[in-house]
Amino acid sequence: MKKLALIAALSVVGIANAQAADGTITINGLVTDKTCDIVTPAGKDFTVTLPTVSKQTLAVAGDVAGRTPFQINLANCSQGKVATYFEPGATVDFNTGRLLNQDATGAKNVNVQLLGSNNNFIPVLAAGANGAQSMG
Repeated sequence: MKKLALIAALSVVGIANAQAADGTITINGLVTDKTCDIVTPAGKDFTVTLPTVSKQTLAVAGDVAGRTPFQINLANCSQGKVATYFEPGATVDFNTGRLLNQDATGAKNVNVQLLGSNNNFIPVLAAGANGAQSMG
């Protein structure tokens, strides 16, 4: 919230400078705490179980195997554009945008990548509003 206040304050300074020229710039906005509800048969928290894959299917760096579709159903959203937000943290490889394998005994050099419905890679924390990812 403090960031938004700082941005708004900087915008006000910019408006004062703009009004000193030939015109007036008006900026309107809305800050709300309204978010969407996640709706799934299992509730808002759910597990995606990946299939068992052969080592040979992941022989070369960058190989992809075990695509497993899942849906995030949203309800009670405010009007306007809706996007998901994948929380950054210790589970994200910030160099690749992929999710790290959290199983200490699991396969080495294997990460999980998120794909959109078009099968394009969605890097976590890619260009966007602080990790916001458009659904697609």
